[in-house]
Amino acid sequence: MTGTASAQDGIKVADDINITSDSKQVSKVSAGQEDTAQSVSPANAPPENAQSAKDPVQPSAQAVDNLMRDPNSVFDSSIPAAEFIARHPPGSVTSVTEADAVLTDVTKARTEVELRNLNEQRVCYKKFFTTYCLNAAKEQRRLALKQIRPLEVEANAFKRRATADDRDKALAEQQAKTEASAPKVQQDQKDKELSNANKVKEGAAKNAAVQSNTKLHAGEAEKRVSDNANKLQSIKQAEAARASERAANRAAFIKKGQDAAARQKVVAAKKAEKARQLAAKKAASAPVVTPLPKTVIVPSPSPSTPSGTTSVPAAQP
Repeated sequence: MTGTASAQDGIKVADDINITSDSKQVSKVSAGQEDTAQSVSPANAPPENAQSAKDPVQPSAQAVDNLMRDPNSVFDSSIPAAEFIARHPPGSVTSVTEADAVLTDVTKARTEVELRNLNEQRVCYKKFFTTYCLNAAKEQRRLALKQIRPLEVEANAFKRRATADDRDKALAEQQAKTEASAPKVQQDQKDKELSNANKVKEGAAKNAAVQSNTKLHAGEAEKRVSDNANKLQSIKQAEAARASERAANRAAFIKKGQDAAARQKVVAAKKAEKARQLAAKKAASAPVVTPLPKTVIVPSPSPSTPSGTTSVPAAQP
């Protein structure tokens, strides 16, 4: 609000300066006209300019414009609206770009109307008939905004129609694409359904084959289990029989060894008895022999002893 008020005060001061300068220009123009009239009087004019002095001096276009200008027009709220209507007459919106430009100008014109109305209210507070002036300014603001509003509505309506047209166009294009691709989509759907049906049939056939195979081999499995059990039982029985046979063989082998040892003892005893008898028999039949006495040779004595040997009879046993 502070920035807006400062801007508004600046506008008001600038407008006051313009009004003052315009008033001074009007005064100068009037004074200049009087001076010119006096300077070109017949008494003072040279003879060659006497005819031109009779014609009145025409003021310039700028001077006339300044004379005709109302100083209060700088606060007139209808001016921005009139300028806006001049730039954008009704029915001039023919594109989205123009609609955007109109809406931008609407914002600017509305802002200008509000600023001028605010300045006009400030001027009204300095007047004697303040309420009347404020009501007139308020009505002027309402009429100015009323002039701007139709173009704003027209621009917004055009943009809405353009948006709707674009949406309808996009929908139509999408519908055309959908209709163009409908046969392919339907064919793809049929192919997909057929593929799914084939997969279901294949799955059902596989399940039936598995169940049939299971039933077919169910007896075989039971038979294999029974055969394996019988085989294991036979193996166990054979192992038990072989174990008992091995035990019997071991016992027979031990007994055989014992019998062999006994026989060897008997044979050895018989051999010993036979040898004893044979020795006794030999001893009984052999003659008695008297053994001769043994002669012991004694070494010869020393030189002092007479040479020769001395025989000493051995002791009798």
